Amino acid sequence: MSRYRLIPTLILIFCGSARAREVVYDLTIAHQQVNITGKPVAAMTVNGGIPGPTLRFTEGDTAVIRVTNTMHMPTSVHWHGILLPNKMDGVPFITYPPIAAGTTFTYRFPIRQSGTYWYHSHTMVQEQSGVYGSIVILPASGGRGADRDHVVMLSDWTDKDPMEILRRLRSGSDYFPIEKGSAQSVLGAAKTGKLGAFFAREAMRMPPMDTADVSYDAFLINGKPQESLSAKPGQTVRLRVIDGSATTFFHLAYAGGPMTIVSADGQNVRPLKMTNPLLMAVAETYDILVKVPQDGAFEFRATAHDGSGRPIRRRARPDIRHRADEGPRIHRERTGQRRDVVLSRADAGTRASGAASDRYRQARAGRVRAGLSRRGVDAGGAVCPDENRADRAPVEDAAACHA
Repeated sequence: MSRYRLIPTLILIFCGSARAREVVYDLTIAHQQVNITGKPVAAMTVNGGIPGPTLRFTEGDTAVIRVTNTMHMPTSVHWHGILLPNKMDGVPFITYPPIAAGTTFTYRFPIRQSGTYWYHSHTMVQEQSGVYGSIVILPASGGRGADRDHVVMLSDWTDKDPMEILRRLRSGSDYFPIEKGSAQSVLGAAKTGKLGAFFAREAMRMPPMDTADVSYDAFLINGKPQESLSAKPGQTVRLRVIDGSATTFFHLAYAGGPMTIVSADGQNVRPLKMTNPLLMAVAETYDILVKVPQDGAFEFRATAHDGSGRPIRRRARPDIRHRADEGPRIHRERTGQRRDVVLSRADAGTRASGAASDRYRQARAGRVRAGLSRRGVDAGGAVCPDENRADRAPVEDAAACHA
């Protein structure tokens, strides 16, 4: 009999030691002036930055997130893709009241999943102003399937007031198509023999169809022009790519070989190798495995789906060259045996042009880019930034890119 009395005692002891770990974060949302394109503008930041900090958890944790609103208007934070109690979902007037000005709201919910997710404001157009960030949840087993792990948050940026953008979209005007150089005209319709279709559309009071509705002043990668991640040759890097933009789709491509998709929207998938670009929609997340090359310089590139953009002209980092006639390009330096994963993007904005094809050619160097490079003892080696191919090989001299 004593043996049977002992069993429930052991079970109680085991259950008592399995309490979930609390992981606490404090987020402060504030009005702040930022300068992304060379023009200071009003924005909204999370803990002083755009995007906000990456929130990291392990499956089985309990998340405790205190959000303080220092602005003069209400705000909110929605945890995109996270399984949680309805009252913690962060959609104002639907699941809870908005976070009033000058107050703090505490979110508390169990972490019941793993994967790559993100958070953003669900109040008005605050997401476009900068209220967003990434979430990384490791599985309880602790496995990653890669040597390195890095968040790549893509987003679009405008110096305009987002509310003014919304007003222009609602009015159905040609403001943004004209700004992007993609507006349709009677003369253009006549040249292509489409006058009938042009006037039929005008009779329905419908705006012309375009690939993207808004012209942006910049496309961002983790809110910055570029960043570097140390890695050894041959290592596998897990890129947790998040499209945190307001309206922009991105084409993802890797020059160093195939991309292997292992997760989509936080859900593990059967590994899929891709050599063609992957079209990524707004709010989607993909975990992509890429291999650091032995030599040369290779890009992991995210291209805005309408091809708009122009390269920035200011020097961003010592390892990015700028010339008056070209955009940034990644090159190698003699730094011993250390290899870097260089994540970079060219500042992208719209430029008007007479024809869509001319606009596209002018914009090609202005893509958001993330480069994987090996910085070793060998000299030379670069990737032509203008090549629109995922399988391009390094060249011996970067000048050959423009030969």
